[in-house]
Amino acid sequence: MKIKICGITRREDLLMGQRIGADLLGFINIERSPRNLELRKIRKLSDEAGEKAVLVLEPSDPQDVPAAVEKTGITRIQLHSVSASDLNRIKGILHDEGIMAEITVAVSPERDSFKDILELTRKSSGILLDSAIKGRTGGTGRRLRESAALKLLDEIRRRNPAVRVTLAGGLTPEFVKNRMAYVSRFDCLDFNSGIERAPGIKDHGRMIQLMDVIRNVRTDPVGNE
Repeated sequence: MKIKICGITRREDLLMGQRIGADLLGFINIERSPRNLELRKIRKLSDEAGEKAVLVLEPSDPQDVPAAVEKTGITRIQLHSVSASDLNRIKGILHDEGIMAEITVAVSPERDSFKDILELTRKSSGILLDSAIKGRTGGTGRRLRESAALKLLDEIRRRNPAVRVTLAGGLTPEFVKNRMAYVSRFDCLDFNSGIERAPGIKDHGRMIQLMDVIRNVRTDPVGNE
């Protein structure tokens, strides 16, 4: 199980993420997010993150994606609030421009139909399960209902076992500790507001606490129910 620390806005938080052994470090370029960063600043920070860097986008135009990739140099992309047709166009443009990208798409069982989600599953490298607000995925700080997340996880794995499935939405070290059997079902856990002092300001004590808990999840995936 991999760990992603998302919403990085400061170099000190980036360095702490690397120090504690986070697998992925997310940088958000979405205007509605309080953790939104300009692409120029993302480029500066992500140069230190290397292959761990993830560029989080909510494109209003498919052409925005290759432009953002070129400006940041990040080819691991997380897309929010896109349809299967949007994804097809984005992949086509990336291909035409010779950009090899790994794409994860955020979906929500609260917003998207199973049919739409499974279509996206067929066309992406990863699926991120998150809550939604006003029809847009992410940014709520609210956890999904476990029954809905597990139902969707099982269906995705039945259709395409190779797709990496990430759980996001209000995750905290305490929740992971108490729900080990649940969270260990996923390939990756995405943490943001649950390890912050304020939006975009990570709490280093909670980051360290998180990785202490994660070590137990990795060694004891059954946990407590």
